Amino acid sequence: MGLPLTEPVVVTEKLSSVNLNEFLPENETPFQYGDRIEYSMLQTQDRLAQLDLKNQKAGYLPKVFLTSTYGYSTGRPQFGDLLTKPWFNAATVGFSIQVPIFDGFAKKYKIIQAANSVQKIKENFNFLQNSIDLQVKQGQITLKNAYETLQEQKHNMDLAKEVVRVTKIKYEQGVGTNLELVNAESSYKEAQNNYFATLYNVLIAKVDLDKAKGKLFVE
Repeated sequence: MGLPLTEPVVVTEKLSSVNLNEFLPENETPFQYGDRIEYSMLQTQDRLAQLDLKNQKAGYLPKVFLTSTYGYSTGRPQFGDLLTKPWFNAATVGFSIQVPIFDGFAKKYKIIQAANSVQKIKENFNFLQNSIDLQVKQGQITLKNAYETLQEQKHNMDLAKEVVRVTKIKYEQGVGTNLELVNAESSYKEAQNNYFATLYNVLIAKVDLDKAKGKLFVE
């Protein structure tokens, strides 16, 4: 977890508050590729690459520059006239046009390079989507198997608990032995351990699935 050994860890939720029915496939929430941080970063790269391609293509367009100035001048030879004589205003307006003619194919190759970057990002999108789909599918299968195993372990635990109850009655009525009761209780403890171990696997599988969907830290 990356926490110091002296840092206290407080569990704020109880295991009993976990609704296992939410883990069923039919109760899964849909996901979007954009929930994954890798996909969001790739989307940003794609937007930047598209802008760069447009910018390179715009290099063939003519450029128009507009300039203007406005100011005051005394036009007087004497320094003392700065305050005593009126000032003259002057303004200029001009524009220029630059038309690209030939640059040694520099723009052409820059456009090709920018287009290749855009295509590469598209291929990365396809690769990442396939990778996310695989991770989600594997997570769903793992969670489904773990959940089904949990139901079996729950049945085994309930059955072992019932055996303990019946064995106690037999022992209290004198028709059962102490060894039978010890064995029944031992089997029940083992069934409990198996159940909680499987429950742990279910929770881990759910976390892995949420991570694959990009929802691990989404509230």
